[in-house]
Amino acid sequence: MVAGQKVLIDACIAEAVPRYIASDWCMDFRGLAFGDHPAKNPMKAVHAYLDERESEGEIKQVHILTAGFMEFYWASFLGYVDAEKGEFTYYGTGDEKLDMTTMRDAASFTAEVAIDPSANGFLNCESLVDLACHCG
Repeated sequence: MVAGQKVLIDACIAEAVPRYIASDWCMDFRGLAFGDHPAKNPMKAVHAYLDERESEGEIKQVHILTAGFMEFYWASFLGYVDAEKGEFTYYGTGDEKLDMTTMRDAASFTAEVAIDPSANGFLNCESLVDLACHCG
C-alpha cells in the first residue's frame, strides 16, 4: 500500500496534479504512534510522505476519515451481531457512541471531495450512531 501510493503521489506531482486523495478511508489515525494500531501504520507512512511533498509545495493532500464502516461493524465475523441467536454484544454500558458511516455514504462524500478543488486536508465523513441498547 505504501510503495504503491508513493508511486501514485510522485506521478501526480510529475503531471502537476494539485491534490492527492490518499486511500485511507478509516478512523482518524493522526493521534496514533507507529505501532499503536499496526493496521494504520501504512496510512501514517503515506501521510508522512504527503506531508513532505506538501511542505515542498508539490501537492496538497486529502484524507477522508470515515471511521468504521457499518457494513463491517454489523457483520457476523466481528462478533457484535449473532443473527442466528438474535444477540447483539457490546462493550461498556451500551450507551456509548461509535463513529461509523456506510460505504455508500463514504463513496458519495469522496466523489464530492474529488470535484471540489478547495477540499484539502483531513475531512470527516463519519456520523455518530447512538447504539443505546436497553435490553429487557
